[in-house]
Amino acid sequence: MQEPALQATEQEVLARLEEVRSSSPWTAAYNSDLRLARALYLVCRLLRPETVVETGVAYGMSSAFILTALEVNHQGRLSSVDLPPLGGDATRLQGVLIPNRLRHRWALYSGTSRRLLPGLLAGTRVDVFVHDSLHTYRTMRWEFESVWPHIPLGGALIADDIEGNRAYEEVVARGVALTWVVRQALKPSALFGIAIK
Repeated sequence: MQEPALQATEQEVLARLEEVRSSSPWTAAYNSDLRLARALYLVCRLLRPETVVETGVAYGMSSAFILTALEVNHQGRLSSVDLPPLGGDATRLQGVLIPNRLRHRWALYSGTSRRLLPGLLAGTRVDVFVHDSLHTYRTMRWEFESVWPHIPLGGALIADDIEGNRAYEEVVARGVALTWVVRQALKPSALFGIAIK
């Protein structure tokens, strides 16, 4: 947690968040919790993934932390799927927190996970998968079932806001090497889960 790259990204992201907050068509609640963002950095530093796929971007807080870890690792790419909120100038702000120096490792796909995820997963190994899109049971279960066969042993499935339904519990019940459930920092009633296959 003391790595200079992590600390630099955290300062840069939080400063940029304050700049864009007033002109945003959506609230800061669409972003991942800072505790989750730090956990994503740690997981990606430890697992050294080649391929990371995430659903849900908003301002790109979690994306920035993932990309920082990949940059420190000198390997890996992040593919993000996001359907921004309608209205305003939402597409302009998609991923706005991601520093320019990290964007060479990032690809953004605009649309629903149901439409775009199958193409991204085709013939691909996913070392780390991050769910932070629509937190309904139907969407979460579909994303988990779609990506699970593509995650190798030792890979990770990470999901935000798992307290609202049983989708995360069901994927963990299939058998995982390790699992953690963590309370978010700003919303103590909200949980995220990390499952290592």
